[in-house]
Amino acid sequence: MLATVTAHHRELQGQGDALARRFELANERVIRVLEQSRGSRARRLGASVRTSFVADARHVAEAHLSLARFVQAVATGRPLPPLGSGCADARTRRPERLVPSDDAETLELLRSHGALAASLLRGLSDDQLERSSSYFGTKLSAAQLVDELLIAHIEEHLGDLREIVSARPARHTLGEHARRRPFTLGRPGRRQQQPIR
Repeated sequence: MLATVTAHHRELQGQGDALARRFELANERVIRVLEQSRGSRARRLGASVRTSFVADARHVAEAHLSLARFVQAVATGRPLPPLGSGCADARTRRPERLVPSDDAETLELLRSHGALAASLLRGLSDDQLERSSSYFGTKLSAAQLVDELLIAHIEEHLGDLREIVSARPARHTLGEHARRRPFTLGRPGRRQQQPIR
């Protein structure tokens, strides 16, 4: 009995680390797609499609910290920051200010912001990760928000990025995903309860 309780305690102790690892794996998939985009197949992309591709990857990188700070605010019981204002600001900027001169800058942002967000998650205790908020009309714990915000955001954009790299015709440009499919809680493809506007 004591061994079962001890094993369960060890499992809970690593909740922040496990969430951080899952986040890092999702972020690494975006990094791999961006690195693959440097290949000969992706070089055939037109300049505007390439610009949109890099801007979308950069948007993912820039969102890591604001989403991680939102999760941290829930976990620590602090007032919740507005969510999405940074994303809306990024979409209204002129493309030349949004897009770096090359992929290297975006790769560095994905790595550095990803590392900071993962470090923030690892710094949260299990008790903090169990705290919840009903900000979205549904009560979700900080741990659930990691999946529903951080990882789901990456996965949402990852499909679009992979589509571009595989040289299929692009269906939309940066920012259209928000009009085409409003961000909702949950994983892409799952029936959602309430869109976030």
